[in-house]
Amino acid sequence: MMRGHAVFFTGEDRYQELFKFLDDCDYLVTAGLRHRLPERSFANVQKRAINFHYGPLPQYRGTHPVFWQRAHREKTFGYCFHLLSPGLDEGDVLFRAFLPVDPGLTDAKTGDLLTRHAALNLPRVLNAETQAVPQDRRHANHYRESDYLRYIAIDGCKWQEAWERMAQMPGRYLLDDRYIIHLKKSAHATGPEGLGCINGKILLRCGGRDVEIERVNYLPAMFYFWPLKKIFDVR
Repeated sequence: MMRGHAVFFTGEDRYQELFKFLDDCDYLVTAGLRHRLPERSFANVQKRAINFHYGPLPQYRGTHPVFWQRAHREKTFGYCFHLLSPGLDEGDVLFRAFLPVDPGLTDAKTGDLLTRHAALNLPRVLNAETQAVPQDRRHANHYRESDYLRYIAIDGCKWQEAWERMAQMPGRYLLDDRYIIHLKKSAHATGPEGLGCINGKILLRCGGRDVEIERVNYLPAMFYFWPLKKIFDVR
């Protein structure tokens, strides 16, 4: 029986806190990671260090897996639990499932559906009732933030006015009720209107203004832990 739980929202500036947080952990369950955790953060976990990923692996490694499954018109949407490893989304798969999803559901609601289903299966993963299966790298795809941004720039004409408004006043913006776009002013020039990439920075030029896209957060990520953590509550 799980006797206690804690939730930690990590970031690259909080690694030392994270190391202390994990000093006495039997299990580590992560979700919504946008960067690799230092190996030290999960190497000393007593039993299992696990990540919850909103897509089947290795086909949908990286960011926005629900979005990419929809973009590829998958008939079922998958998720999986996998062991944390030094490579992002590269660890052995412990459990995966595929669900039929109403095509009319938004990505956010699809994510909620997958989360609820995953919460029911997490005890099996934590109790070592599933076997670790190495990923077949021959079928691996890794989607980066820049892939997503380029795709919506090409395929998301309905967002053109929104991009123009955001370029006029950098800050945080919510698009389609699920994506939080973080923008800041840029000293670079991207050339033609649209997206560009200079020295690893993703830049947007609209109406003669240049802004840097710092990151894109998928809104349901903020709530990943809350349905999942319920299984740790002492009944």
